Amino acid sequence: MPSPATKRALEKPEAVRRVLFTKPYDIEGKERVFVIPPTVHLDYENPPKTIEFVNQTGGPVTIWLAAGGHFLKLRKDPETHVAQEFITPFDVPTKGQLIFDVKEKLTKGEYEYNVYCEVIKDYAQGHSSPNLSCP
Repeated sequence: MPSPATKRALEKPEAVRRVLFTKPYDIEGKERVFVIPPTVHLDYENPPKTIEFVNQTGGPVTIWLAAGGHFLKLRKDPETHVAQEFITPFDVPTKGQLIFDVKEKLTKGEYEYNVYCEVIKDYAQGHSSPNLSCP
């Protein structure tokens, strides 16, 4: 029986990796939002072309990819055409998405990022913080 890592290695590379920020779920009286998948595996030999962060929370989301420059290309704001550095958080509109192009050459590493959800006034949950991993 193949392991999850072996199974991923045998799959065709995906052009787009989609990461969902779920609608809020009430768990023991506290609303929580989850990041699915909690870890995005980027095959450093055949990375996807883009990562698409999709907001399904019902409110605005702010995502901070402080180490994003290790694996993502700078993104130009579609309205202002100004490139935003990764040290600054990105806004993901309600019922919207935020798309980044992935660098062609990636190095091994695991990088946490943070997803603040206005609708629950707290951070979304992945494993602890969601992360991107090469491989």
